[in-house]
Amino acid sequence: MNFDFSHFTVVKHLYPPYANRLLDRPDLLRATSQIHLRPFNGHHCEIPITNSHGKISGWAASWLEFAKDALTCWREGKSSSDTLWACPELGAMTSGYWIPSFPDPWKDTIMAKQAIEEIWEKI
Repeated sequence: MNFDFSHFTVVKHLYPPYANRLLDRPDLLRATSQIHLRPFNGHHCEIPITNSHGKISGWAASWLEFAKDALTCWREGKSSSDTLWACPELGAMTSGYWIPSFPDPWKDTIMAKQAIEEIWEKI
């Protein structure tokens, strides 16, 4: 099973913090080896990671807090030899998710990957 929490969040129009509503079945998350870490908020399945100054946006900060909670939840049920495959996807400029006012999705994906790696190292 591959979890993509972005669509659940949009359907329910959730506001942060997300973890208390999206991670209420840790057994399901711990049973997977894949997670789709698409950055989201309560109204969009995909949001920019950076703001107009190239820094982590407020939306992304809330999503990164959820990513930390989700990765921690998964990690607590696994051994150090288990592998979790994660995809911090941001669609291409030609996708239906990208909006012209958004920053470059590739650069944002790299920043998301770095932030997720930092979270993983901490947990």
